[in-house]
Amino acid sequence: MHSRKPAFEAVFSLYNRRLLKKHFHHVSCENNWRPSGRGALFLINHSSWWDSLVLFQLNRELLRTDGYALMSEEGLRRFPFFRKIGAFPVNAASYTSVLRSLKEAAVLLNSGKCLFLFPQGDEFHLDIRPLQFQSGAAFLLKEAPHCDLVPVTFYHTLLHEQHPEFFIRVGSSLAFDSQVPRKELTIQLENQLTEQLDGLKNDVMNEKTESFRPVVRGRETIGDRWYSIKQSLPRLFGRAGR
Repeated sequence: MHSRKPAFEAVFSLYNRRLLKKHFHHVSCENNWRPSGRGALFLINHSSWWDSLVLFQLNRELLRTDGYALMSEEGLRRFPFFRKIGAFPVNAASYTSVLRSLKEAAVLLNSGKCLFLFPQGDEFHLDIRPLQFQSGAAFLLKEAPHCDLVPVTFYHTLLHEQHPEFFIRVGSSLAFDSQVPRKELTIQLENQLTEQLDGLKNDVMNEKTESFRPVVRGRETIGDRWYSIKQSLPRLFGRAGR
């Protein structure tokens, strides 16, 4: 069975935090999920190279679950260290491989573990609609019908700072009917995650982000330093700051 390497995770977390601090002004999260003690399937939209690294830090800093993730065989060949932080492979080109990996994932969920899944199966532009899911999420909910279903949405954008902002919304557990046909259940999941993602986008666009808390705070930027200078020299810059 799959296992994580706590010592490696601790070291990797230090490196990953520095990487995120360098490239983002903030990584912030609004967390509405309350663990139930059961296994949990987290469904996450996938639009950037950063998603897996942000997800790792989110779990490390905030969710703190015994979490695992399905990852493409090609991705694991390129970045084998992901095995040590809970990833295990799936070959989307092989039905046998997909079925075996999903069965293993269902065992984890039924044993009370958490599973992180990008149900789109690949990276797609953040604004592409509709979200189109592979059938794996619905398969898992049928195999592990008593697990929590947790929608997670990622939205990244440039706002007022030199570096982009990364916003995360972790939704409350969703009710689902595991008896619904897989195709219909997949459409329901697509609609639920799309609604949450569009809500997150709307809140960010309208700067309604008071409920978000930092997971990672970025380094001081040129804009931060310029603002500090203006604040420290009010006589010279007071008029310009009005």
